[in-house]
Amino acid sequence: MMLRVYADRMSQPSRAIVIFCKVNGIDFEEVRIDIVKRQHLSPEFKATFVLNRALGPGLGLPLNPQAANEAEKILRASLSKIESLWLKGNAKFLSGNFQPSIADLSLVCEIMQLEKRTTVIKVLEASSKIGTKRSVVKLCFYSKKIRKTKNGDRPRTRKSPLTVGWSLIQLRISYLQCTHTEYRRGEVKRDDAEGVWSSAVAAVAGDYNLLQVIFPNIFVFVFRLDASRFYVGVFLANGIDFEEVTIDFTTGKHRLPDFKEINPMAEVPGIVHGDLKLFESHAILCYLASAFPGVPDHWYPADIVSRAKIQSILDWHHSNLRRGALNYCINSALGPVRSLPLNPQAAIEDEKILSASLSKLESVWLKGDAKFLLGNFQPSVADLSLACEIMQLEVVDKKDRERILGPHPKILEWIDNVKSATSPHFVEVHEHLQEVKARIALLKAA
Repeated sequence: MMLRVYADRMSQPSRAIVIFCKVNGIDFEEVRIDIVKRQHLSPEFKATFVLNRALGPGLGLPLNPQAANEAEKILRASLSKIESLWLKGNAKFLSGNFQPSIADLSLVCEIMQLEKRTTVIKVLEASSKIGTKRSVVKLCFYSKKIRKTKNGDRPRTRKSPLTVGWSLIQLRISYLQCTHTEYRRGEVKRDDAEGVWSSAVAAVAGDYNLLQVIFPNIFVFVFRLDASRFYVGVFLANGIDFEEVTIDFTTGKHRLPDFKEINPMAEVPGIVHGDLKLFESHAILCYLASAFPGVPDHWYPADIVSRAKIQSILDWHHSNLRRGALNYCINSALGPVRSLPLNPQAAIEDEKILSASLSKLESVWLKGDAKFLLGNFQPSVADLSLACEIMQLEVVDKKDRERILGPHPKILEWIDNVKSATSPHFVEVHEHLQEVKARIALLKAA
């Protein structure tokens, strides 16, 4: 069956996937989606794809009611998407499952950021479209029955003391007790439970938390106001012994009906492979590396530890490097192409995030004489995704690009390595950026 990749080469994730397919000889049809022309909003695309109000002072930041209002709009829209796409019918958990996945736990913990049950229900009820059933509320508070489990069903320690109180289960993730019960009954193998943990735990290492894992003697350094709740939940649900040490940080066309028939999220990239309709670039890359036998193992290794380390970089990417690079490019150069005004003041803040991310990338994952991330001698999907992100800077003025990248010689050398390893496809795919840069010059001259 033919793989179709819906991509806009102005999009870093799209470029990464196109290059990946070309390098690995994956036969595919590239369907060009021009976001500027709003093609991602067409019915055809949609048919193919289904898919600062309180914490500021505690973090040493001022409250920003205006930003909070905008954030609430995004939150409500996201809740509606969860409800309409992944909580259809009478499903207890996401994707129609009768048991929770790491996705259920991660998203529920995110919603629990609202802290108080009454606050959560207030926001969720406002976004619900299915009346009293309120499937998102049910997902978050499915723990009601589970809390009635017998004493013997509660998590027990085997070798090391479990210092996370039972109240955590009641307040945060008690609905996962059903999974733990199944594990105790032998319905879930310990090896499988540990495998799930191994592939999930490293995802947070470079991002929000101070999270250190020594397996099987596990110490988890967490801050309960962020995503680390997710990992605590995975431990509890699967009966893994650990000690929690709390670290307190309180210190275009994508909207047109045609395109939304393919992807209700109205974003690129996306793929259609047989009956599979998939979006989110990292999910696509990981799927391609796993689904096509001809793809070399180094792109997304079968070894669970190596894979978890790569996943860690991918998860870090979205809220760090991508956040800085994409926003900087939009606010300093790309805005007019997308019918948006330039915002020099915002670009200054974006550059700070970008520069900090480049420093982290260089110091954490490009140590020593490594040609690629994690000290590898061959590229992974993480190398490709992050290198394509940095290449976005080709659209900004040369002096600005040199100012940002000049202090990072290892980054420049690494990009050259990725370029060589994926030649000639890397250069060919990125030629589109020069076309966009020419369009920016014309807009400036007008």
